[in-house]
Amino acid sequence: MKNILKNYKETIILLVSIIIGGVIGLVFGSKAKILSPLGDIFINLMFVVIVPLVFLTITSSIIKMKSPKRLGKIMSRIVIIFVIMSIISALLGIASCCITKLVDNNDTENIMNLMNEEEVIEIDMNI
Repeated sequence: MKNILKNYKETIILLVSIIIGGVIGLVFGSKAKILSPLGDIFINLMFVVIVPLVFLTITSSIIKMKSPKRLGKIMSRIVIIFVIMSIISALLGIASCCITKLVDNNDTENIMNLMNEEEVIEIDMNI
């Protein structure tokens, strides 16, 4: 039991914190937004730590490779997977926008009229 707590202390703390945050959100509802800056700080700190860590791991793995052919094979696979995932995410985004009617045609006309009115106002102010 001691080894489990020693090895997984940070993970256990994170899971307990998520549970506590969920309970606070359920109990206090919209009043829990006061704690939002703490969550934002945590997420930003995670980005500050995770991105350099991933970059450092990838670059150190590349440096330790013995054969350049293997590096070319891995890099080509990475590029192919990146392109495929980008295409899939773009298609999912387009499909979800087509399936869910985000903007009604009447709203589009109203938005265009408002944009034209703003352009007229800006032109008048410039004169």
